[in-house]
Amino acid sequence: MQRTFLTVAVLVSLAAISIAISHSFQAQDRLKEAQAALARADAAFEARRIADAANDYLKAAGTLPEGSDRDRAVTRALVCLAEAGRHEQWDGMSAGITGFIQRISELDKRVDAFRMAGLYFASRDHDYHVGPDGKTRDYVLRPELMKKDEVWRWREVSTLSRDLLLARGLLYEAHEASRTLLELQPGAKPQLERHVAITLEYCDLLEVNDRMQGRTVNAMHFFGSDYGVGGYRNVEVEYPQPEEVVEEEPEDPQPAGGAVLPTAAQPEQEPFTRRGYYLQPEYPSLPTINALIETAGRRAEDLKDKALQAAILYRRAVLMMNVGLYGNAVLNARLTDWRNPAKAEPDITRDPRPLLRKLLQDHKGSIWDDEARFLLGYIGYYLNDFDAARSEFEQLEKDHPKSRYIGEARRLVQVIEFPQLFTSFSTGGAENALVAPGQPLSISVYARNVDSVRVSLRPLDLGRVLAEAGNADHVYADLAELQKLPGFEQALGLSVMDQSFKLDPDSRHFYHWRDGLPLYTSTPGVFLLEVSGGPVLERKLVQVADLAVQRRRLAETEQFWVTTRDGRPLADAIIRGGYHENLFVSVPYRETVPVDERDLTKGTQQVTRFREERQLVQQDVKGATDASGLFETALPPTRSTTSGPPWTSEACCTWSTTPMSPSASRPPRPGCPSRCPSPCATCALSCTATGRCTVPATRPGCA
Repeated sequence: MQRTFLTVAVLVSLAAISIAISHSFQAQDRLKEAQAALARADAAFEARRIADAANDYLKAAGTLPEGSDRDRAVTRALVCLAEAGRHEQWDGMSAGITGFIQRISELDKRVDAFRMAGLYFASRDHDYHVGPDGKTRDYVLRPELMKKDEVWRWREVSTLSRDLLLARGLLYEAHEASRTLLELQPGAKPQLERHVAITLEYCDLLEVNDRMQGRTVNAMHFFGSDYGVGGYRNVEVEYPQPEEVVEEEPEDPQPAGGAVLPTAAQPEQEPFTRRGYYLQPEYPSLPTINALIETAGRRAEDLKDKALQAAILYRRAVLMMNVGLYGNAVLNARLTDWRNPAKAEPDITRDPRPLLRKLLQDHKGSIWDDEARFLLGYIGYYLNDFDAARSEFEQLEKDHPKSRYIGEARRLVQVIEFPQLFTSFSTGGAENALVAPGQPLSISVYARNVDSVRVSLRPLDLGRVLAEAGNADHVYADLAELQKLPGFEQALGLSVMDQSFKLDPDSRHFYHWRDGLPLYTSTPGVFLLEVSGGPVLERKLVQVADLAVQRRRLAETEQFWVTTRDGRPLADAIIRGGYHENLFVSVPYRETVPVDERDLTKGTQQVTRFREERQLVQQDVKGATDASGLFETALPPTRSTTSGPPWTSEACCTWSTTPMSPSASRPPRPGCPSRCPSPCATCALSCTATGRCTVPATRPGCA
């Protein structure tokens, strides 16, 4: 039995030796194949056959033992995949990309590999297309080469958030490896310069990921007088008695020689008037970013590189602008309170202005000089410090007369100094107001860069304006069009009401407002509201109407009933209006297309195609009401079109609904133009502010 045991032991040992020898030979074969693949890859790399080189480098990187050959294989594999745009392979190895790069034994080369991979994921094309099978991936889809019924099957996919997260992780690895290398090789200038560059790139990715991935808070975003930097002050306004003519104050002189004022942006387009609630990023990485940039600055001082120090100051200031000014309402509220002496200057790490001043003072003559000066002015403009903004912009033009920022600086100065007035009605209308006699009406006035504002109400004889016009069909209840008619200015009467107030000269660049200025509307008619200040004059229509217009559509005709507000019919009222038809027609056109969309070498051909167009056809309606206040007109004949939905018509006029019950009116049908031709021809029906007739479907007393 002992002899049998010895025999088995010998056989097992021989088998183990055979297996070991076999594995050794296989390992040698794999090593030879990896070395051959590396040689082929090097040759293909030198010959710029990037795709072939990538495949062989990947084979070699997975088999070669630790050493310079494997380091070269891993590094060049990443380079080839990036240059060849092999996105799918990058995505396939993204989960293990860190382990793949860790196969590089030399620390200096590992830093470069981590940095390159991180920048690849940060800058590559993040959008691709997936086909109907869900697997096909196309980064440069060309829909023009596909059939129209195939395009909709492709869907676009974005990997932006995922890519930026990967980039942040890889840049972190590069930063840590670079820091370790500096500890091992202190004073190495090339590695130190590279470390500073990696630090700034890592800070950029921290900021971007905080903005895209971090938590947000629903915070108030407001720049203006509520933070104690000027603006509205509650000044008492004296209101004259109703219907009293007040002596007009002398108006500010108009620009000499018809000078054209600069084009001002609308209030909602300027930073100091933006308000509302927005989702604000919390930026949890901001302390880390500040610490890293501080460290990078000290490294640049060790290098005694003035250009690098200036670049770090500039990058940090721009970072604080992005994080602070544009993304942090709480920080902005603190920064805008610079006039409060009880509060200290904000921390230099949160306010970009001290950084920009240090850049101009310590690094004068750097490539950032003109931009730093412009940004100082822009931040002052953004934070409502308009005096500082103007001063910085003037200094920019003085020191850098050829700077590319001068044009924008001049525009911002114009915006700061541009006089503006705009008003709104309590009725909700932005352009005009329609009220009943005695109905309360108030306006809100916003003004800036004018010394004082005057509000007046002048009666307008609209019947006279329309009577003197040869053809007023082009007037669509639009004040801008009415003012073009001859005799408009002559039809204006003396002001029946005047109010005025002055602006605080210390905050003239901020918007001042007055809410609830009352207008007296006891007399029916059409009035022109004029709000003037400096060179600005704004006009709007105010209509006081004692009318009710109701409409009823019958089988072949349409009836209108015009009465006073208390129900008395109005006879001999001349009505002018019109019907509008929406016609949908098919229009043929010729188009040149490829003979074969998959093979453009076969040439092109011309084909006839059709497109649908919508045409508006107008049919005028004119007439007068009878003794009962009724007017009846025939409906236009039904028309047919070559294609598309059937035509629709809508009656539109320029009178109003019942003034006291606007909620009872029926909204116009879809397709009715927003403006209607031909206003009413009599003064009593001059309700040109409504722009369309929106009246109930039946008149009182009808079944």
